[in-house]
Amino acid sequence: MQVVTVKDAVAAVRCFLAAYTAQCQAIVEEPELRYSVLDDFPKNHVLKPVLKKAIKRSAKGEDFLRKSTLAKVADLSARPLKFKDDPAKFTCLAEELYKEVECSFRPYVSDEILDIVTRQGAGTGSLNMQRYYLLVGPKDIYSEEDLTLCHLIEAKQQRDAAPLYFFPDLSPGNRLNAAHLTVDCQRLMQRRPDLVLDEHYWNGAHYLVRSLHHANVDVDPEDVCFAEKAPGEELAEYAEACGRTLALAHSRGDRRSLRFEQAVVQHLPQAMEELIQSCLDYAEQQKTDCALLAELLNTLENTQKKPLY
Repeated sequence: MQVVTVKDAVAAVRCFLAAYTAQCQAIVEEPELRYSVLDDFPKNHVLKPVLKKAIKRSAKGEDFLRKSTLAKVADLSARPLKFKDDPAKFTCLAEELYKEVECSFRPYVSDEILDIVTRQGAGTGSLNMQRYYLLVGPKDIYSEEDLTLCHLIEAKQQRDAAPLYFFPDLSPGNRLNAAHLTVDCQRLMQRRPDLVLDEHYWNGAHYLVRSLHHANVDVDPEDVCFAEKAPGEELAEYAEACGRTLALAHSRGDRRSLRFEQAVVQHLPQAMEELIQSCLDYAEQQKTDCALLAELLNTLENTQKKPLY
């Protein structure tokens, strides 16, 4: 088993930026391309297995009843459906709170709310924010086909994006509450908006309300950074696909003109090396921060173990 090197990482960043620029150039030449998606990969592409998994987990896929987002969190044999008993991920709500959440979020869903739990330990920037999972669908399930009508809704408390602390006046749009801003951005950049995508103010906080896709597949770092041979090539493939995808999403952010794409094509190539260096500097900062955090946690643990006498 081999792992990518720093040289491979630099090459992958360059692939990402080059692909982003090339996709913007293609949209300048053919504006309708901004509505396209990456819906297939060559046979040996690092993302081909990921795509196959996603297709199988979709509502009509062969793994829907085992591997879909719905199947992973819900007891599909229960009538009506309910969340699985999983204390590590889910916490049941007290009866009064359950009724409050159900009443508050019911207008945002098209079917019955079958069950509600609090999601524990999820997220990165939103790790300590309140998050509810709503199991939504028809109350009466008569066949396995009816299960495809059920889906998962996430109601997640939002906080301001971290960069806004340093760039408070970057855009007037950033004065919108965080949930509203997220909804606006996703509606603009998504080719097909989520079944549920909205924001809600409740209990003194702004919540993002959105569908979670059946076909969700996680891609872990080791999936693209470790390989029997040529892991650098696989990382470059992944970076190139990400560059193209992000360019398409950003291009849909303003469909009135091609000014954004033209600016990218004009200026990004000149700034490429500076951006790569910034990425390397940030990676080193992350390593330093992680080492410091580990040291602080170790010190705290040792302090707590010491006797008080």
